[in-house]
Amino acid sequence: MLCIGFEGLECGPELRSLLKEVRPGGVIFFQRNIATADQFRTLVADIREVLAESRPFLAIDQEGGEVDRFRELLGPLPSRAANR
Repeated sequence: MLCIGFEGLECGPELRSLLKEVRPGGVIFFQRNIATADQFRTLVADIREVLAESRPFLAIDQEGGEVDRFRELLGPLPSRAANR
């Protein structure tokens, strides 16, 4: 199973073409893919639409603490170490 990341904030023609050609088993999101809650919701919906037949695994590079991809949307989240 191949899980891919990509540049950008939207599922434009280039990404749609890549997704249709590669048919990854999953997509991982990074800070470069998240600007606002509405934008991210649309991005996820668009990717799910393109890969509807395969029901992709969706992941985010989210570790808490220093690596907190949702900080701008939700405020700081505790690190994994803080939950021990």
